[in-house]
Amino acid sequence: MAFDEPALFVAGLFAVTLAGALLPIRLEGREDHVVLTMAGAVDAALLGARGLLLVWCAVAAAGPLIVAMTPLPWRRALGVPGAIRSIAWLVVSAVSVSVGFLCANFVYSGLLSHQYPITLQSTPDVLVAALVAVVGWVATMSIRLLSQRAISKPLITQGLDPFESPLIPYLLPLMGGFPLITASVAMYRPADPWPALIILWWCFPVYGATVFELHRRRIGQELRRDVLAKQRLAAIGEVSARIVHQSRHQVGLMGWSIHRLRGLTGATEADDLVAARRELDALADAKDRLSTMLASELLHEGEATDGDEVPGSGSSPADGADVLDVVTEVSDQLRGEAERQGLALTIEVDPAYRPEPAGKRLRDCVFNLLDNAIDAASSRVVVRVRDLDGSGSVIAVIDDGPGVPVGDVDKVFEPFFTTKSDGTGMGLAIADALAGDLGGQLSYERDGTATTFVVVLPGH
Repeated sequence: MAFDEPALFVAGLFAVTLAGALLPIRLEGREDHVVLTMAGAVDAALLGARGLLLVWCAVAAAGPLIVAMTPLPWRRALGVPGAIRSIAWLVVSAVSVSVGFLCANFVYSGLLSHQYPITLQSTPDVLVAALVAVVGWVATMSIRLLSQRAISKPLITQGLDPFESPLIPYLLPLMGGFPLITASVAMYRPADPWPALIILWWCFPVYGATVFELHRRRIGQELRRDVLAKQRLAAIGEVSARIVHQSRHQVGLMGWSIHRLRGLTGATEADDLVAARRELDALADAKDRLSTMLASELLHEGEATDGDEVPGSGSSPADGADVLDVVTEVSDQLRGEAERQGLALTIEVDPAYRPEPAGKRLRDCVFNLLDNAIDAASSRVVVRVRDLDGSGSVIAVIDDGPGVPVGDVDKVFEPFFTTKSDGTGMGLAIADALAGDLGGQLSYERDGTATTFVVVLPGH
């Protein structure tokens, strides 16, 4: 099996193939050799079985060189086990190339009775070469996929995710390799083989671009992991802020009831006893609301697990109450807070209002809006309830406070945005989310000296 080509040309092919054997692409615990694959395809197309011999000679020479390079700084981290693993993956690549050549050779020489080198001088030559290339490529990749399935995860488990799919990094050498191999074969002439060798050397830029793509991919994976981690932390922070915000309200109401009960200690009058019972009921209600809220936020239980409603539906009524009942209940609950701040809290109902069932989350939505209005108001707070053209309800919470600065209007419903020195910045964000859960919409309006938050609710 002597080489008829110039010795220097054969040496050049061997040098490219050997370099390909020493330049693996490391990807998630495995190694591949795209330069070896491209060089091996050219070797086989030009030299036939002698090209396959050239590939194995290069692999045999690369093994000792890999072991010898282990002490070098850029290889030291891999150690001897890493060198053995690299040699094992190199053998896998060589076997893949060999199987691909044997299958392609069976078609080219056995079935079609063609002789090497493969020529590309006419359309039939190109069609035959294309058929042989497809057969060889399918056989090569089949062995590679089988070996990767046996040793590590297969290439196609992650779909075509640009950061996670192990298949994506192979697209560049695949797209760059086929035209490069075709050009090398097309430019080959036995009398002047050098253009084919010169073109083959362009497989190294393809290798460099692939390594760069893998580096970019690793950076992308790290950045995406960082972003996901930050999103999880942000979600945890937002849930925590909601819990703090909602808990602070309930604890404040409980504190007010306790203050009233202390004033009623020792009371004997019937009215005082009724007031004491009412405050005890308020304490029990606040405790239940706090317990339900904690379960809903932390354990995804509470309202969403009683079979009546899931977050986002907003269609189930709150214990048969209508929208006006909910507004009245919340207003009565916060009236004491408004009075302590010297505010007048009133409810205005459109005479044409028709009762609409209230979603279970409406109470918390109105509570946050009304509490925010009480904090912001100067002298009065008004809650208006009216129909929405016969197909829903509108709740408007109005205060005569300074409103939101013009430059911050776009941020008014963002979590953690607040204009109060002691605010959590979650009240309006929670109200906006709850309005969306109810299938409605919350908006902010400023008209003269009045600040209005409008909740538009669909009919049921």
